[in-house]
Parts: sequence; structure tokens; C-alpha cells
Amino acid sequence: MIYAGVITDTSNSNKELNTTYIGDAELVQIAKTTLFATKRLKERMTKRDKKATPLIIKYEPQKSDLIFFKPTTSNTPTPRHSVTIANEEIYPKDRLKYVRIWLDSNLFFRPHIEETIAKGLRILGQIRNIAYLPGTTVKSTHHLVIQGLLPTILWGLEAWYTGADHALRSLSVTGTVYTRIARIR
Repeated sequence: MIYAGVITDTSNSNKELNTTYIGDAELVQIAKTTLFATKRLKERMTKRDKKATPLIIKYEPQKSDLIFFKPTTSNTPTPRHSVTIANEEIYPKDRLKYVRIWLDSNLFFRPHIEETIAKGLRILGQIRNIAYLPGTTVKSTHHLVIQGLLPTILWGLEAWYTGADHALRSLSVTGTVYTRIARIR
């Protein structure tokens, strides 16, 4: 179960927001302060625990994470407020992986982009080794790129690509390496 305390900069109102999303695998709380978010998350988890007991559903704290999202302009460190699951404290992380996409507290996605580049370059290295084998055609190399490289580097693009130039510049490394491989053949 993923817990996400979402902090928004809603300075137009002094009143706390009481907006919660509860899914099968996540619980999201929108709040102005981390203290209110963790308080509300603890209340929601207590209710879930009470409903789960008669159904013999157990929550595993080691599979749970907590992250506080904050405005991209915020330089404040991650707060240390925790949530309790099955009598175990879950402390917030600066980043976590959810559905194979790295999320960081400011939603810059830099950890995800860096990992994607590393995976892409590793796959391109493997494709390069295959491309040098005798009898390998440009068509088969192109097929390896389409089937092996592109799905890897484009996974979850609609979630993490924000239109920022730094993401495109970073990913252009893999395109440059592919162009060199294509020229060799």
C-alpha cells in the first residue's frame, strides 16, 4: 500500500482541505500542512484496519511507503511525520518507485530520467554488440531498437514527461548512441 501526503500551496484559504482519495493500493491526502496530512492518513488507516480485521485482510508495513509532495518551488526538507501501519511507523522518503516510475517529492522525475538513461544505454550496448555480428542487417537492428529500446525509455512517458527541456536533453544521449550504431551498419 502506498501512502502519499500531498501538500498543495492553497494560500487563498485558511481552512484545511479535507480531500482524500482511497484506491485499492494507495491513499492520498491533500492538505496545507504535513501534520494535518499525516493525522488524516492515520485516521483513514485506522478505519481501514477495523474494516479489514473481520475480512482477514492484513496490511504489510514493509510494503508501504510515505512521500510528501510539495510545490516545485519549495526548498523545505522532507518532514519527519510518520503514519502507523500494523503498529509499525512508516516514515516519509524523498523518492519512491510506483508502477516502475520513480517519484520524487518535488515531482521533477530526475531519478526516473537518470535510471531510464542508464537502462537505455545498457540496452543500446547490447544492441551494438548484436549489430557487429556478421550477417546482422539494418532491418534486424532497427527491429531490436523498436522492440527493446523504445518501450524501455518511453515507459510511463505520459506520467513523468512534463515538457521540460532537461528531460529531452538527457534522453538525447540514447538517440545519439543509436544514430552511431545505425551509421556503422
